[in-house]
Amino acid sequence: MNATLREARCPVSEAIELVDVTLTLMPTARRVTVIAHELRGFRPTGGMGTATTLLALALARLGHSVEILLGNHDPRSLDPHWADVYRDAGIRIRPVPHGNEHVEPWEFAIAHA
Repeated sequence: MNATLREARCPVSEAIELVDVTLTLMPTARRVTVIAHELRGFRPTGGMGTATTLLALALARLGHSVEILLGNHDPRSLDPHWADVYRDAGIRIRPVPHGNEHVEPWEFAIAHA
């Protein structure tokens, strides 16, 4: 990219304005349950696990009571670092209860297997 084009996109003389993005507590705290198969602290974790973790942490920091209902993993196998992160944020993690019910479509049966 040449210097003229770069300067046209981001002129050096332009002042940068800082914006306050501090999260304020919600006036009415809610009880929130996030249902997930992926979560930071378990392997493998993809983008959905990261997104779920950040959503839960943001909601907890806003003052909501957050619980994660976990489908694929046993919460006792959570990485100790992440267990501390969730505990310090006040986030409770519990497994999906297993049952013998027939589940349709089959894709949703994974949490019950």
